[in-house]
Amino acid sequence: MKLEPIRDDESDRDLFEQMFCDPIHMKDLGGAQPREKVRLMHLAVSLILSRSLNFTATWHVFRLVSPLQVGSILAKQVSCMEQGKGWIYRIVPEEEDLKALVDFNSEERVSLSRGVGTVCVWEGYWEEHSIPIVEMGWGVVPRYQGRGFATHAVRLLLQMVEQDTERRWGTVIHAFTSLNNAPSNSLCRKCSFRLVGESTVDYDGCPLISNHYEYDVKYS
Repeated sequence: MKLEPIRDDESDRDLFEQMFCDPIHMKDLGGAQPREKVRLMHLAVSLILSRSLNFTATWHVFRLVSPLQVGSILAKQVSCMEQGKGWIYRIVPEEEDLKALVDFNSEERVSLSRGVGTVCVWEGYWEEHSIPIVEMGWGVVPRYQGRGFATHAVRLLLQMVEQDTERRWGTVIHAFTSLNNAPSNSLCRKCSFRLVGESTVDYDGCPLISNHYEYDVKYS
């Protein structure tokens, strides 16, 4: 498994659409998002990461060309990325990972090799307690779920965080998962996050009751 930066190309745009336009993937996050909005989300991330436009310029363009709200959560994440306070990667299985997937044909394997989801960490803000926090999130295209991709990706990103010489992520990383999302709750346990209770988080204006996890960062 490897983590690669989001790119401004068709395959990464398709990856975003497969995730954020899918009602199953988004059932706990306010439902499937409009395709136009998701394409803007992808463009925002890829432009900022490639340094083609800065955050302010990118969002100014979006306000001019689209009546859709791109999303306050994404806006915060991308702003953090521009400031060096956020990382986002696509999750890419390697050849060894694909060998075990006997139930996928050659065409599906090619699709898998382009990416199965995303994983990110960013400096956020916990509205419920009015404090800044570092948060981690992940997502995998529904048809590729249940194969350990997200767990492996989160472990890789945690390793990258703990090897960060700038130690920009503080001492605790937070994660918020839907109460009914058994795979994500299981992932948190497997990756040494500890459950500290329930919390209400805001996802683009939609209040969500979530399990709140914390991970103690151990810098190398």
